[in-house]
Amino acid sequence: MDLNEHTLTEAQRTLKRLGVTHVLRPRIEAFEETPPAPVPLKATQQPESPTQRPTAQKPSSPASEPLPILLRSLFHGKQSPVRTMWTYLGLYEDMQKATNPPRLVVFKKIQESVCQHLKWQAREISSWPLDLDSETFRKGLEHFRPQLILLFLDRETADEAVHARIQSLLGQAGCTVVTLPSLEEMAQGNQQIKNKAWKILQSI
Repeated sequence: MDLNEHTLTEAQRTLKRLGVTHVLRPRIEAFEETPPAPVPLKATQQPESPTQRPTAQKPSSPASEPLPILLRSLFHGKQSPVRTMWTYLGLYEDMQKATNPPRLVVFKKIQESVCQHLKWQAREISSWPLDLDSETFRKGLEHFRPQLILLFLDRETADEAVHARIQSLLGQAGCTVVTLPSLEEMAQGNQQIKNKAWKILQSI
């Protein structure tokens, strides 16, 4: 035994005999957690309260959302302002179906007929649905800026609540509204109704 070993513990003597002469011990204060120093607030900065914490961004409102492709297609080839804007309650619903419902077929045929027989220009005719929310309907009005609105009345428009909503929508236009007979009845072959609609179109 080395003369100095008598001052060592058994563990220390074992380490010394293995050739270990130095052992690094961590400083105790290194493991002591010290609270971070408070960050001073700027003169204009206020302490954050639970009600001031940022919240998740709200989804965009319908007004800021882009129009569906189906509606945007109605703008194609039309320059504002247009002479007439054609509409009926249920037009957008009919546009979304795989095959054109009878009233939409009649709607398009009448537009073709006024161009062929009354010599209207295609650029004078635009279409925009009534079965939309007020903001979306307004976007169509702002784009087309029609001089006249041609409104086809069907059975659904006889309901007072529906009629009031239609009047509210069309009131945004600030232009003359010409009412025409039912597309449904014309689609069913009612010749008297067809003649009535044609006389109205001839007078425009």
